[in-house]
Amino acid sequence: MLFAVLAGDESLAVHAFADAVAFYEQALAAGEASLRLAKAQNLREQMTYAANDLVYVYMALGNNRRTAEMEELATDLWRELGNQPMLTDSLVNLASTKALMGAFDEALAIAEEPLTISQSLDKTNGRSLSAFSSRYLSIVVG
Repeated sequence: MLFAVLAGDESLAVHAFADAVAFYEQALAAGEASLRLAKAQNLREQMTYAANDLVYVYMALGNNRRTAEMEELATDLWRELGNQPMLTDSLVNLASTKALMGAFDEALAIAEEPLTISQSLDKTNGRSLSAFSSRYLSIVVG
């Protein structure tokens, strides 16, 4: 899409955007179906992965409310399952979404936990992502 815009072909960019939206709508249908099926069978881990994947679909579609709902579900389930690395990622995403929704104090409070978790796990990628997220939110919020 970017190349179409740079080349001055807005109609190509519009078509590319429409294709992307159609892709995300298909992903949304598949993700919601996966979540429903996992819930019906009480497959906790599959519910978590489905909710986690739906975060990115709702995020791409600009639906912050549903993004936050899926992140909260995934966060609760990662915590229940004891999957600390995935909990870290989920909390970072949840903090970012809360900030986008204007809930800055809540975002800042959430952003501290993934940093603590990743430090205890000694995971470099989790520590760097969590530290960046926490500091970035602190700067944005002031």
